[in-house]
Amino acid sequence: MNNELLIKLKEKDRIVQRKVYEQLAGKLYVICKRYLKNEEEAEEALADTFFIIFTKVEQLQNPDVFEGWAKKIAVNQCLQTLRKKKEMLISIDDETFVEKHLADENSEFTFEKDILTLLNTVLNKNY
Repeated sequence: MNNELLIKLKEKDRIVQRKVYEQLAGKLYVICKRYLKNEEEAEEALADTFFIIFTKVEQLQNPDVFEGWAKKIAVNQCLQTLRKKKEMLISIDDETFVEKHLADENSEFTFEKDILTLLNTVLNKNY
């Protein structure tokens, strides 16, 4: 990328944005697909990548590093997607743990009794 194109990109020139998208979309999609096997997640990461590129391009000073900078953004978006996915799996596992113990009648892990105790405590206090 030359300096003139970078200046127009910083000015949010739609034609230049389109050119940049057409030049980089294939390369960045391959990166996203390498990290995220799900096609929808890869496409979403690609869209987020271009959003960041177009909104943060004013931070870039050297047009020679533009493509590497864009690739780094794509990788970071994919990693962020994977982290969110992992957090979601952990919370689902926690809910499964709770449901398992709630289903067990002999378990000491009962919320019903704890909630009733808490309600009685709150209702009996004078505020």
